[in-house]
Amino acid sequence: MILKKISGITLVENIVAISILSILVVAFSFVFNNSIKNISSAGEEVNYYYQLQKEIEETIAYEKTEGTDSMEIFFDEYKIQVNGKYIILDENMEIFTPNK
Repeated sequence: MILKKISGITLVENIVAISILSILVVAFSFVFNNSIKNISSAGEEVNYYYQLQKEIEETIAYEKTEGTDSMEIFFDEYKIQVNGKYIILDENMEIFTPNK
């Protein structure tokens, strides 16, 4: 009996291809997961600063911002003193509102 040569992919070639593909899928899943975490973290930070900006604007609009504090601004050899009030919103945010 004469056997004909049949062309095709062997079992070993299939296993190697599936292994390489699974390594690529795992690598991309880690990258995708980190991207989602970074996007979520950036969104939370934007919301935090948005809330601080809202508090600043409400404080300036509705509260008395006249004060006896002063801020000195330096331009080379010139010094300007501005009177106003410091408003502390949280441990990371302090604003100065000048007197009108």
